[in-house]
Amino acid sequence: MASENGQSGAFRAIDKSDWNIPQPAKLPNPTFWPAAMALGINFAFFGVVTSWAFTIVGAGLFALSLGKWIGELVHDE
Repeated sequence: MASENGQSGAFRAIDKSDWNIPQPAKLPNPTFWPAAMALGINFAFFGVVTSWAFTIVGAGLFALSLGKWIGELVHDE
């Protein structure tokens, strides 16, 4: 099936004149705080099964990493 200019639908020229550049153009810097938060969550759940000491350490690591991660995102701009 050909269009009015004789080209098939799969090989038609695309008009890019009305396209926009996606925003934001700058991505946040990489950080290790999400991995630390995941470790804190794992410690907390492991502590529920085994010992309250793991739960306390996991909750502390979770809170610390959440604060640091949000702090980096706020001050990144």
